Amino acid sequence: MSLWWFIHWEASNPVRHVFSRKGFQVGFVIGYIPWLIFWLTQQNFSQLAQQQVIGLIVGLQAMGSMFILVILVGAFSLASAVAGSISQYMLWKANTLPLRLLGAIGLVLILLGFGLQAVPSVMDLISMMGTPK
Repeated sequence: MSLWWFIHWEASNPVRHVFSRKGFQVGFVIGYIPWLIFWLTQQNFSQLAQQQVIGLIVGLQAMGSMFILVILVGAFSLASAVAGSISQYMLWKANTLPLRLLGAIGLVLILLGFGLQAVPSVMDLISMMGTPK
């Protein structure tokens, strides 16, 4: 219940800041889990399971490599944390825009997406027009 209260907590100040602490924390947690799953799927577990750990030094090296993996995943999830902190501000800003301006921005984004999807097809057409038959 306290986690639900933390997620839906609203500040008494109606003006949002660009970077919010709550958005940063939620973005970090939400970004950490997929990156950790991705990096764990990239590991060769059959080789790691058959690795002979003899001695303290080899065991510490294995633990160090796991620690580096966790730190690397944390560094990648910082990008998700920054996006999470900015998304709170973007949501607040989009809610304050007039509907007509919001519709115009949506139309521009739709046309931009259509144009980007058409680029490979147009490039194929241009390359076929330049080749002799």
